[in-house]
Amino acid sequence: MLRKNGLSIVLLSLFLFSFGGQAITGWHAHNNDQLEHGDSPVGFGAYLETGHFWEATGENWESEFLQMAMFVLLTTFLYQKGSAESKRLDVIEDVDLDPRRFRGDPAAPAMVRRGGAALKVYEHSLGLAFAALFIMSLAIHAAGGLVEYNHEQQAHGVVGGVRTDPAQEEVVGGLAGRGDVRLAHAVQPQQLAHIRPPAPW
Repeated sequence: MLRKNGLSIVLLSLFLFSFGGQAITGWHAHNNDQLEHGDSPVGFGAYLETGHFWEATGENWESEFLQMAMFVLLTTFLYQKGSAESKRLDVIEDVDLDPRRFRGDPAAPAMVRRGGAALKVYEHSLGLAFAALFIMSLAIHAAGGLVEYNHEQQAHGVVGGVRTDPAQEEVVGGLAGRGDVRLAHAVQPQQLAHIRPPAPW
């Protein structure tokens, strides 16, 4: 099994190792931010549900899938002499042959024998797969970023797009500074609307 699937096993192991490292590092960074804003740190499981984690994950995947999609696209018509990743110059490669010539071959893939729209999808299947993965990771990045942005706005005293006034921030900050974090979070802006800064001497 190891000999036949060694490449897949090693690549999967490297992926899990790097993904786990990203999650643990992000968890510590997120908790440091939490403490700086007077909030309680979160457990590892809870962190995996935060926008901070999913934004970072989507951003990493986004760049990787974009690189691979561009590589697949560019190697269809560009050449690099001496590179094993490039098609050979002045040579008609098997991948350049029209698959329609093999529709009658029983050994040809089912989509080639079927023809039509199925064959069109088959001809561009690798590029379409990477494009779909890029769009998926872009959506994860955007959704995670929105959640994280809203969390940061709330941490900085912005409620509904409106920042609380300095007196309100002082009261909430004082509660958090004394360790009354839950009480500080429970205080609503309308409950502090009557508070005004002290008049200057």
